[in-house]
Amino acid sequence: MKPVLSALTAIALLSACSGQGGPAASSAAREIDQSGICFVRTDADVRECKPERLIFIAPDRWGSERNPLQWAASFCNTNHQVIYNNSGVLCVFTDARMNKAQDSAASGEASSDVQ
Repeated sequence: MKPVLSALTAIALLSACSGQGGPAASSAAREIDQSGICFVRTDADVRECKPERLIFIAPDRWGSERNPLQWAASFCNTNHQVIYNNSGVLCVFTDARMNKAQDSAASGEASSDVQ
């Protein structure tokens, strides 16, 4: 039993040392500035946020349980953790899909960009 534990320990150590330790290791390599956060209550507020900075989306009302996911899909960098509940969405902001989100909201239609 001891050789198996030693082998597992060696694999874990090699993983940690080589930078191949999974999501925790890769996110540590790309530190996000923790000194500020962009607070968003309306669509217009999003324009003030800077990419790769923290964003907290907390409108006065969600309207439905789907809305936090729609905001996250539109404005969160999904290469980083996204935290959401009925109170709001906390994530790393991206503007890569901002035009699609605004076009979709204006037309009232869902995007068909399924790949």
